[in-house]
Amino acid sequence: MRDNRSRFLPQRTNLPSKREQDMLTRTSSELIHESSEMAELIRSHNWSFTSVGPIHSWPNNLISAVNLMLGCGFPTSIWWRGDGVQFYNDAYRPLMGEKHPAGLGQLAKECWIEAWELVSPQVEAVMQQGRPVFFENRLVPIKRDGALQDVYWTYSYSPVFGDSGQTEGVLVTCQDVPEVYISGQKLAQNWCIYSRSG
Repeated sequence: MRDNRSRFLPQRTNLPSKREQDMLTRTSSELIHESSEMAELIRSHNWSFTSVGPIHSWPNNLISAVNLMLGCGFPTSIWWRGDGVQFYNDAYRPLMGEKHPAGLGQLAKECWIEAWELVSPQVEAVMQQGRPVFFENRLVPIKRDGALQDVYWTYSYSPVFGDSGQTEGVLVTCQDVPEVYISGQKLAQNWCIYSRSG
């Protein structure tokens, strides 16, 4: 005898949740609401080819972090999750040099390959420990104008937390230190050494 009881049982569906439905119906302009050049580039970028996927699929904490970054007047970028998909704001763009615009959506370790051996332990510490790090006037050589150059930076890496409390990304705030300042510091140090020896 055929069992027809399954007809009366609740059927499981793969329908998206209400939040997912709301996200799918919202446009990228509604999700990324700044009006700057980098905001427009982020909205128009094809994120489907990256691990973060299209904008409507981003988690709330990523959308909030990107909007916070875009609204910041200080050079700021985000390296998202383990592979470090890169976002950055208008103030950060001049620091990218010839790496812009290809650096948007690129993996941080590929964009900053010349510096990654130096900074990756710092990034890993933030991802694993969930605590920020700060460095002042630190030498981090990068490629500019087609050549590797010694550049001094003041920068901070801060964790971006997910709903579960896990670190899901790194917020980067940084500024390159003017050469005239570094030269002045070196001159002052040399003068101290000279005065002590005299």
